[in-house]
Amino acid sequence: MTASQPRHPFTIAWETWQAWSDAETMRTARTRMAERGESLAVFDQHPEWTQGPGPLQALAANREVVDQLVGWRWQAIREAREQGHSWAEIGTALGMDATQARRAYLERVERQRLVHEAHPDLRHLLGYDPAGPSWPPPTTPTAPTSNARPAGRRPSGDRRAGHPSSTAAPAGGRPPTGQRRRLIAVGKIQITIEVDDARLGNYQDAQLAMSWHLAQANPAPHGDRAAGELVERIGREIIRRWLQATPPELWRHQGRDHSWQQLRQLATFTPGAGEVDSPAWHDGVWVPRAAGDQDEADRQ
Repeated sequence: MTASQPRHPFTIAWETWQAWSDAETMRTARTRMAERGESLAVFDQHPEWTQGPGPLQALAANREVVDQLVGWRWQAIREAREQGHSWAEIGTALGMDATQARRAYLERVERQRLVHEAHPDLRHLLGYDPAGPSWPPPTTPTAPTSNARPAGRRPSGDRRAGHPSSTAAPAGGRPPTGQRRRLIAVGKIQITIEVDDARLGNYQDAQLAMSWHLAQANPAPHGDRAAGELVERIGREIIRRWLQATPPELWRHQGRDHSWQQLRQLATFTPGAGEVDSPAWHDGVWVPRAAGDQDEADRQ
């Protein structure tokens, strides 16, 4: 690399982290030698050993290194799938289950697709192949019979793989060509999903979209305060991401402002017992205003 060529952020971050780590190691060694009363002459001769980037620089560099490595992870996942490894095996290597591993991969591929459509000239840099394989959700992740797959054979879960059959699969875990594998119902399942509206900014796009659909399907009565506020917060986070390059004003005008102003003209709110904005506080009551209170309402 010549002096005129820019250095990759990963290289800069890695060198910064390594410089801080080396200096921190030497500072620790110097401190321990001093505690034991040993000579520090060698450190005095080489003061550069204990000098390096500060801890905040090191933290920023560490974040850059981790982000870059996670961003490159999808390429290894793709190769593992092409070699016939199951999502369960990939998930084990990543410390997650098969569904999480597959979802993380497909979300990354989707981002690559969006960038490719906006900038097709960057395809050779992205490593994205629009004609490449995609895998539908597997019914049950199964391990392959070997690490390497025969020539021409696609990974399990591929769209060209055999459909579920009504006959038992032979040894090796795959049904014969043209036969259907029988699916066994597992009964009714109830799933509880928690949405933390204080951490919506940390949700991945797919999780945020799922939260929107869940909030709209909330069985709470129409007009429920908590249900309505949850939908608004999720919706604003979706809008914020759409307009990320130009952060918008989200709170100045709201659909409920008119109704709120009309309500305050007619009544005053007496909070319930509890901290401000807590459920108990919101359980207070609205008291109709007396006729003489109209001027006070107008001033508010």
